[in-house]
Amino acid sequence: MRQLALGCPRACIAEVRLDARLGNAEQTFALKIYKVKHGEYPAELSQLLPDILPELPKDPYTGEEYCYHKVAEGFVIYSLGQNLQDDGGVSHEKKKWKGDYDIVWKSYR
Repeated sequence: MRQLALGCPRACIAEVRLDARLGNAEQTFALKIYKVKHGEYPAELSQLLPDILPELPKDPYTGEEYCYHKVAEGFVIYSLGQNLQDDGGVSHEKKKWKGDYDIVWKSYR
């Protein structure tokens, strides 16, 4: 995907970024449903299968599962983004954005 992203016009890069955000959103809703059913967030995304999701969305940048961490306040789920590096869930809101940091969704409830 890195080669594709480097060779894409801006619209293509924006589409991949949107796909990553949609995957984050889909899994966030599934995680919220899991919490309602079980009283807490799962330790791993695979626990959403098959009751809540038929399959896990893949990170459009890597083709692998999204990064997910259960934290005391809730959870963090993210795509590695265009640089294909795990920046620990640091998004462009925390760093000067150049389009290559993690695409992050955090929940504190």
